[in-house]
Amino acid sequence: MAREYPLSHYDGHFALRPSLGMWMALAFLCRTYLVMIMSLARRGDRFGLIDLFYANRSAMALGALAALPAIAVIIASVQRSPTAGSQTRWLWRNGRWFLLGSALANLAIALLPIKDGLYALSTLDVLQFSVISYILVYLFRSERVRDTFADFPAPPPPEDQEEDLPDPFDY
Repeated sequence: MAREYPLSHYDGHFALRPSLGMWMALAFLCRTYLVMIMSLARRGDRFGLIDLFYANRSAMALGALAALPAIAVIIASVQRSPTAGSQTRWLWRNGRWFLLGSALANLAIALLPIKDGLYALSTLDVLQFSVISYILVYLFRSERVRDTFADFPAPPPPEDQEEDLPDPFDY
């Protein structure tokens, strides 16, 4: 790793924890699923919250697709342990690229209505565009993000196989 971090920045397996900024970026990239979950909690008007955030259902579907790489990174984060399989290790090692892809897809979705000439930019659109742009810069430039995705708990040492070895004193 490029830098050393305080001990509090490491988890129980001595792997670098994702920073608060990284968790916030993940939450924003997965906002479609968060809105869906929050809308399910509203008993009276389940689609009111969705309609507040998304102009139409296709925009929501595209947002859900764009969030899938970020969801995969969250799953890899949960499975990040010394006994994790090779798929989880590969996914974590490439997690920064998954998040960059998710952010770029979110940016394209945010700009799609403008390209089609459906409407002019609103304040919410400008805010969303700004947050996604910040996330892209953060993911590209942050050493902490690079170091976090480069760090994975070491696999456990192989079991002692003394039982399988012949006894040298047994004649």
